[in-house]
Amino acid sequence: MLLVAGIIAAALLSLYFSSLTYALRNFSRARLEDLLSVRGKLESLEGVVDYRADLVFVTAFVRMLANILIVVASVRLLDVAGVDGGGGIAMATARTAQQALDSPRCARS
Repeated sequence: MLLVAGIIAAALLSLYFSSLTYALRNFSRARLEDLLSVRGKLESLEGVVDYRADLVFVTAFVRMLANILIVVASVRLLDVAGVDGGGGIAMATARTAQQALDSPRCARS
């Protein structure tokens, strides 16, 4: 049960940081400035703009770690469930390949 909870938590973490990564890659400075001024946090704008590449890297890195955790926990769950070890690794490999193909770098036009 703990493994399933870990997989779900890692999937939610991956989803959250994936959303952050894509938002940071494609934001409108004018719209962000409007939203920050409404919230009274306009001083944060320059920090986001100046460190945008670093923020994208950090969020993508955390997402990658969450995806690795999903794979490792999935393999362990299959092992605990008594599924053949080779099958678990094959399943984890297929899942990793699917996530890599779903990434924006592999997007098909």
